Amino acid sequence: MFTALEQKVVDAQDNPIATLRSSGWNEVQSDVLESKHMFSPNIYIINSKFFNGLTKEQQKIIETAAKEAAAYEFELLEQSYEDDKKFLQDNGIKFTTPDERFTQEMVKASQPVYDEVFAENDWAKELVGKIKAE
Repeated sequence: MFTALEQKVVDAQDNPIATLRSSGWNEVQSDVLESKHMFSPNIYIINSKFFNGLTKEQQKIIETAAKEAAAYEFELLEQSYEDDKKFLQDNGIKFTTPDERFTQEMVKASQPVYDEVFAENDWAKELVGKIKAE
């Protein structure tokens, strides 16, 4: 992708700004649309047979630790975002923040995907609500 941007074979790429910074794409890219449509949290996965074999107290310890780690991760991601944005701006990247009309059009265009996911996964609507609340 770096070379394609450099050679102007492609006009743009879509990644979180942390990836833009770490990949050095600011050397070949001039603009960022600050849509904030992407979030890449760590996902905690545990073998259900193992987890169900633990005592209720052990399960609670793991659940509590995972929630605390997730909250801390959100803090780190927010700080990282601001640090990465400042770095990129200091290195010539122009950030454009979409206006409310553009944002609403993005939401409307993606609604069929949400509807499909909500229909197939009873837990998804609550999770999306929590993410949007952040």
